[in-house]
Amino acid sequence: MPAAPCVIAISEVLRVLVSRAETWDPGASLSPEQDRIAQVILDEISRAPHESLHFPMLRDVRLLRVARALLEEPGSARTLEARPGGLAATGAHGPGCLCLVHCK
Repeated sequence: MPAAPCVIAISEVLRVLVSRAETWDPGASLSPEQDRIAQVILDEISRAPHESLHFPMLRDVRLLRVARALLEEPGSARTLEARPGGLAATGAHGPGCLCLVHCK
């Protein structure tokens, strides 16, 4: 597995295997077949080429702050809430409202 969050290219094999894994009961133990498929998924993720992360840059300063923070630290646990420590100081309506207006 990659050591840090990253964007990877998805092969056709990985796409098909993940589609199959989505149908599995999340509360059940893996069958031997499912375990083999899960191992192949991990192998495919490990060997997948890394892709560059591309965000179209925004014009709104508040949304641009969020996009830059995501680019700098994609694994961050910070939230988008409009409060101290949140990524978007956007006022009462929050960043979702800004996206409806600016991310069309």
